[in-house]
Amino acid sequence: MAFNSLALQHKYYIIYIGGNVYKYMCGKVTEQGNNYIVLEVNNIGYLIYVANPFIYELGKETKIYLYNNMKEDENSLYGFKSRIALSLLK
Repeated sequence: MAFNSLALQHKYYIIYIGGNVYKYMCGKVTEQGNNYIVLEVNNIGYLIYVANPFIYELGKETKIYLYNNMKEDENSLYGFKSRIALSLLK
């Protein structure tokens, strides 16, 4: 409970989680946009930014490798078709 009391004492605090939180997700592609897909995993739709959303088939189960871009004002997921493509980002 020390964390809760610390949070209550300070008006502003930042929680940092180091590293990439998600490695990959497997789910069904339910939506495509110009630069994103929505991947449904256990009835939760994750918006994932991708370079070419049209290589993922709507309604098909797929595995996508993820980079979690976590900043002060943003928490975005970027998806890649392979582990090699993800490693090029790092």
